[in-house]
Amino acid sequence: MPHLLFIGPSGTGKTTCILALAHELYRENYKNFIREIHPNEFRYLPSKRKKGSKSKKDNFEDYLKDLKDFASIAPMDPNVSFKIIILYDAHIAKERNFQQFLRRTMEMYSGTCRFYLETHMEKGIIDPIKSRCDVNHFGVINEENVKSILLEIAEKESFLLTEDGLETIYKSSGSNLRNAINRLQAAASISDGIITDEIVYKILGSMFTQKVRKMIDQGLNNNFSEARQILRDLLIDEQIDAADILKKIDIAIMRTTKLNQKQKIKLQDYIAQVDYNLTQGSRPEIHLSSLIAKLAIIRET
Repeated sequence: MPHLLFIGPSGTGKTTCILALAHELYRENYKNFIREIHPNEFRYLPSKRKKGSKSKKDNFEDYLKDLKDFASIAPMDPNVSFKIIILYDAHIAKERNFQQFLRRTMEMYSGTCRFYLETHMEKGIIDPIKSRCDVNHFGVINEENVKSILLEIAEKESFLLTEDGLETIYKSSGSNLRNAINRLQAAASISDGIITDEIVYKILGSMFTQKVRKMIDQGLNNNFSEARQILRDLLIDEQIDAADILKKIDIAIMRTTKLNQKQKIKLQDYIAQVDYNLTQGSRPEIHLSSLIAKLAIIRET
């Protein structure tokens, strides 16, 4: 089994495929033989261990050593040939030379560990990593298949998904199956067994709008950490597309009474730049965070 690299848009089944493969290899004990890595675990770690700290995961140096130890030690189970390290959003791992660390670790410990990487940004993966992996490209899931899966879920969960409700979920998801399933689940939680477009619009609008307004208020009040956490919740936990968040921010800024016209005009120019950056495949969390920071700066002008 080679190292694997999965490339494709969000919500096309990359993570599901990786975890399904892990289940197939290790069955019910799969968690004993895999290590899942999210770049945010190490992006902001200090380089060295703090004085007096005994933790091996509060600094970047020890974090890498811990991963190397996992990769280098053979599985204790004689029926298992190798362990797996799974790296999500592998393009972000280009920071801090983490991909170079992966390249070296792949070379040294291929006998005891395999690396499964997933990303939506192929250009964010260095060539030495690509050359060591079997590369698999995932395309956008077509409308027919997304709707078929949603209807199958609705049938198994014993609730009725109307045609207009199905259409609204699909269009709002942007062909992202994960988003579509999350929205179906949210709509089902407030329905009486029948999911119509009215219910879908209700869950799409109310919670999303309230969170964006709160995020902007926190930014304007110079509470950057709180505002950024709301942004991370929207991007990571709720899997809302960055472009959708930006649109809501744009609307909310235009409607707020906490900014004058001159301040709103300045922000519009910056919003346009963030919008362009997102279309170029740039890291959405970084660019949207910079927009939040801009709120506090402009509020003081």
